[in-house]
Amino acid sequence: MLTELKKGPISKEMISSFPENGNVKLTKIQNKTAFIDMDKDFVNSHPGGSTGELATIYSIVNSVTAVDGIEKVEFTVDGKKTDEFKGHVDVADVFTSTVEK
Repeated sequence: MLTELKKGPISKEMISSFPENGNVKLTKIQNKTAFIDMDKDFVNSHPGGSTGELATIYSIVNSVTAVDGIEKVEFTVDGKKTDEFKGHVDVADVFTSTVEK
């Protein structure tokens, strides 16, 4: 489910919401919540900025919650709960999709 996001956009006119370096993976699904872990390289290589951070977070959230049985997403960095992604988005919260099913 995250594999296609990692590949980036199919059109050269679009910009990828993922940095080139680092990894992001689904670690488990529990109580309709997907747990997504980003490694430090993923976070450190991300260009940041509120728009970029939101694009990355919600590209993941909207993709993962499109799968039946998943309604929410929680994020960790290197397996640990953290308050922020790159300084603009609070990832301590639980996220829901911005797209209606």
